[in-house]
Amino acid sequence: MEKEDHKIKNFSRFILYLLTLIIIILIFGFIANNQYNFILNAVCIYIAYVMIYYIEKRGIIKITRFVKSLLVLVIILHLAFGQYFNLYVTNSYFDKGLHLIGTFAISLFIYQVLVKLVEGQLRSRLFVFIFISSVGITSGVLLEILEFMLDLILNTDNQKSLNDTNLDIIFNIIGASLAGFTVVKTKE
Repeated sequence: MEKEDHKIKNFSRFILYLLTLIIIILIFGFIANNQYNFILNAVCIYIAYVMIYYIEKRGIIKITRFVKSLLVLVIILHLAFGQYFNLYVTNSYFDKGLHLIGTFAISLFIYQVLVKLVEGQLRSRLFVFIFISSVGITSGVLLEILEFMLDLILNTDNQKSLNDTNLDIIFNIIGASLAGFTVVKTKE
């Protein structure tokens, strides 16, 4: 058991160091490309991930390697490919795919946090599916509201059109439902 805990800690530390290196490189890239508006986004995301790392290290939550890897993948796809390489603007499929994968990852993450907080309370598979799907859909809606607020306050262009926003919400629903289905199918 101790050996497994050590492997988990090493993996968590490796993921944090990797993410740190990538964020630093991206911040320099954002500066070089005069993409200053993305720096705050990168810093906020990094702080959120460091907080997750710290809370997990203290034993308050337990996040699987799979979910950690998914979260870091989503962060890298968002910051590097979506923002730095501008795929949000040049490829509409990228945005939809990231909404699907991102909501999937966030739904699984929130589920793992909440399971730790309400240990033993989530028994019914139907309840688990509805719960995870609802949490994921809600996080997707909150993301869309955040995009709207950023567009309004910082004069960014996150929400291109009503069609774009509606498709984002549809892909958030698919991602959240897939997360619910995945947990139900893998739940003991």
